[in-house]
Amino acid sequence: MMEPPVAALLGTAVGAFAGLAGPLVGGSLAAARDKTKWRLDNQRDAYMNALQHLSLALNLHPQDDAENFLAEVSRAQASLGMALVFCSESQRAKLGEAIDALAAAPKGSVSEIARIHASVVDCARNDFHRR
Repeated sequence: MMEPPVAALLGTAVGAFAGLAGPLVGGSLAAARDKTKWRLDNQRDAYMNALQHLSLALNLHPQDDAENFLAEVSRAQASLGMALVFCSESQRAKLGEAIDALAAAPKGSVSEIARIHASVVDCARNDFHRR
């Protein structure tokens, strides 16, 4: 049998530990949730920006508006670079190929831009469909 003062001290210690552990565990879970939300928000924004610039490039006539076409292709490359940072591991190689293909695409290759656009849409769909 345990002495009453020892039992009281033990009860107080357990209560204090529980009082401290609760907020620590809760804070840790909230921080992990916030980090995941931040990553998903950045991933979504990067994909949206890349697809927006690829769509704009698709709607321009490279021969008539070469300067704006190349500007949109360049912006799409930058946005795809950000998407590469935040994408899932399973989509990394495919996005890397899209960036390389975009860099190698000839000025007037709208069909290549359309293929890259479809590839990026597929990557985004795969990244967000799993959730």
